[in-house]
Amino acid sequence: MTPFVAALARHRHRETAAIGALSWGDLGSAVDRRAKELRVGETFLVCEVARDASWVVELLAAHTVGATFVPLDPSTPAPYRRALRERLATADARALAGLAWVVFTSGSTGRPKGVCVGFGGVEELLRAQVSAFEIGSESRVLWALSPGFDASFSDVGTALYAGATLFPYPGATSNFSDLLAFLHTHAITHADLPPSLLAHIDPEALPRSLQTIIVGGEPCPPHALRAHARRRRIVNVYGPTEATVCTSLEVLSADGPARNRPSIGVPLEGVQYACIAGELVIAGPAVAHGYLDDDALTAARFTSEGYRTGDRVRQEADGSWTFEGRLDRQVKIAGKLVAPEELEACLRAVSGVRRAFVAVVDGRLVATVDASCNDQELHASYMQLPRHLHPSRILRGATTVSERGKTQEVSWELHRLTEAILGRPVGVDDPLSLDSLRRIEFVAGIDGELGICLPSDALSDVATLRDLDRVVGAAGPDAVASVAELVARFPAPHTAPRAPTNMHSAPARPPGAAKGGEETASGVAPVFLTGATGLLGAHLARALGRARVPLRVLVRARTDQEAHARLEELGIMATPVVGDLADHALLAAEAAAASMVVHLAASLRIDANMDALYTENVAPLAPLLASGTKLVFASSLAVLAFSTLVGGGMNLDPTHSVEDAGIFGGYAQSKALGEAWCAGHPQAHVIRIGLVVADDKDLPSGRCPLRALTAALHLLGMRPSGHFLGAAFDAVPLGAVVEALLACVHPAQDAPPKAVYAATPATVDDLYAAFEAAGRPLTIVPPEEFRNAIYRSPLLPLERRAALELLRVSDRDSALNIDSNMLFRLTARRFDPSFGVPNDPRQTLLRLVTAVA
Repeated sequence: MTPFVAALARHRHRETAAIGALSWGDLGSAVDRRAKELRVGETFLVCEVARDASWVVELLAAHTVGATFVPLDPSTPAPYRRALRERLATADARALAGLAWVVFTSGSTGRPKGVCVGFGGVEELLRAQVSAFEIGSESRVLWALSPGFDASFSDVGTALYAGATLFPYPGATSNFSDLLAFLHTHAITHADLPPSLLAHIDPEALPRSLQTIIVGGEPCPPHALRAHARRRRIVNVYGPTEATVCTSLEVLSADGPARNRPSIGVPLEGVQYACIAGELVIAGPAVAHGYLDDDALTAARFTSEGYRTGDRVRQEADGSWTFEGRLDRQVKIAGKLVAPEELEACLRAVSGVRRAFVAVVDGRLVATVDASCNDQELHASYMQLPRHLHPSRILRGATTVSERGKTQEVSWELHRLTEAILGRPVGVDDPLSLDSLRRIEFVAGIDGELGICLPSDALSDVATLRDLDRVVGAAGPDAVASVAELVARFPAPHTAPRAPTNMHSAPARPPGAAKGGEETASGVAPVFLTGATGLLGAHLARALGRARVPLRVLVRARTDQEAHARLEELGIMATPVVGDLADHALLAAEAAAASMVVHLAASLRIDANMDALYTENVAPLAPLLASGTKLVFASSLAVLAFSTLVGGGMNLDPTHSVEDAGIFGGYAQSKALGEAWCAGHPQAHVIRIGLVVADDKDLPSGRCPLRALTAALHLLGMRPSGHFLGAAFDAVPLGAVVEALLACVHPAQDAPPKAVYAATPATVDDLYAAFEAAGRPLTIVPPEEFRNAIYRSPLLPLERRAALELLRVSDRDSALNIDSNMLFRLTARRFDPSFGVPNDPRQTLLRLVTAVA
């Protein structure tokens, strides 16, 4: 016998009223009649009844015959309810058998979640709430919540359990005057009221009969709670639908400590709370069985530790718990959990809608759409959703007008990011009013969300979204360009080079800089190495030192002493040359005096455009090539070319010309241009290098994309669900690359290698398996939850970027999708297998995970 049916059996002999004027005996008779109409063993009973006695009869009759109760609010549009009925009809009957109820809530996947709640926590819920609310047989309990909302089981259940009288409120709680009149007329003693409503009610206006007010579902202003707590008992309840309505509560005191964040009290008996990576995880018999017909989401949220709530919490010294916000975009509006993604999915389904984004502004949903359809079509689409999912405003995507008078769309992602940061709708010419802190937020957001690095002062003159779009657009990476186009813009040195507009003049040689032209004590001209203080350069320099190769290395420092100290710190035995890549005279002199130049130095900003990278990644080749000295140019991360010869895929065969292929991104373009410059010089040798992976524990993750992604996943402890299309890495071990470069430097080498990369690519699944093998398995979470965790965690810029790129390739159909998945386009390889270095990608990644963790 279920707790609800048992409560009816205990009280049906009483002559007092059970629901309004309906006596306990009459309620029992009505339940008996309805139960006879149902088949014993009925799987489920859908109830589309308003908030009245018949709803209670349906609930009790369903439990009498062993059917699962499924309440649907009749005020919800018919097409929405019909879709939910169809899902129930096609669901596995075994998933619906023996449950207390199934409640549908808003879902971040774009469709409602059917929460399957068992009986494990029902008895303890009712017992604990009756005690905390101080409900007795003489109490008069208000029922004003939606009949489709799981908290209705609390209002109805506590009254039944205590033998009190339940009073269903026939109106809308938003009508303050009618609700107050109802409370007075029926001398209500216990009322479960929306916190947003309580903040607008004068405590003196409530009837003297009212002894206890229950609040929950959303935060209530502390001053309002304290004002009401001076006159009556206030109980704050907390609990997700997925854990049987309520899992903790707190009886508030007017004299209690003031809190900046709302307390959710202490867990009920039988409920266990744990804070894992800042998230509340609930365990115990009250936890639901999962989501109806959604195994993937069930696996992601219902783990071996318990139900992952998505709520950020903190445990206080007194044992109570404090709510600190959500990990995802879900919010409570009028006490109901709302996932903006559900409204977004509805709007995107309308013909003519290209994109849609929904933000919460001042407690209301505001939708921004990029669409060719009219407002009436949009209105018709969301009218099929429950009222709490309707937007208060719909804004059209922002546009700008170019100098030629053509209308152009402002970057959609930038528009969305701006509204998210400011928390309000923004028009193209609305003032942004960015102070210094807001500018920092925008710089970080633009880097993380759009993958574009801006200097900290880049937004100092930005006043509107139009200004912001112009600044970001100028700094963004070039999408695709052919080698011919690149050479036309930046001609090779032997064709009278034209300096780009952003090229800086070469500064004077720093004080103490060494001059070229000298030989070593052995009389052998040294090798001149650039990039010696980087990951690959330091290992190569140490290897050359062990081979007793005379070596001079370029070091950016203020003095010779500082440069020597830097090399000593890195364990490099070489003569430092103080300077940088901008000093072309120094580079020319050093190259002319050297036996060979190995050029490794480059900016690794994979998110910058060609103009930004030219000065560091291409221009230094001019003086090095002009010297006539043998030059080894390392085209690190290789060149990513898109060609019709390979069906639009990646063409990285080092024996194949990419002259007519499209080169993606500024970084790859800088390497392709460098290769083109070297192609006209017989003394120049190009070696293409894949993604170098080192397992040094002390290496930072701010430069290597794969290392950055590994560090990000380790810090987050989670990974997004989804399918990974083309997300692979050419994880070439560092040692193999150093050996290949040594083969290029060695004077006896007749055929220096043209490329070095891993023969077997490492996939994202291999990376996840490496975390498992290292004893650090990653929790699978929905994409939106993963995105929010990225911004909550203290990640380095490239770590955040790498994690966002993973998210984009794992969920291409989501609103987060951006066409340019640069990280994986720069690291996924498709080389000629004959050039590959034999490797075990899983072992390489396991060493990397172990080093990072």
